[in-house]
Amino acid sequence: MTRPTTEQAESGEIEVRRWVVGDAEELRDVIMGSAERLRPRLPWVDEWFADDYDAIGKIAEWNEKWDAGADRHFGVFVEDMIVGAVGLHDRPGPGGLELGYWLADGWTGQGS
Repeated sequence: MTRPTTEQAESGEIEVRRWVVGDAEELRDVIMGSAERLRPRLPWVDEWFADDYDAIGKIAEWNEKWDAGADRHFGVFVEDMIVGAVGLHDRPGPGGLELGYWLADGWTGQGS
């Protein structure tokens, strides 16, 4: 299976793009602010609460995986504000992809 190579897409006010290290601080704030709702489904949330958590290093790790042809991690933005994330993960094994996503508090239930 060919992995998508697009790093950015827009539709109206929504932008989905590859994470950059400049997103790290805001991303951490958004995850921590949405943790109560996310925690039951996303066990990695608590990692972000450690005082010494390296959010810049995490984004760098995600981008290394992307460059190696593995997982793809995207931020979801509205007016340059992080409202969630989407990931394509190679967890199912060769040829398979798993789609994961989460939305920040206040951004769920916006569909029509």
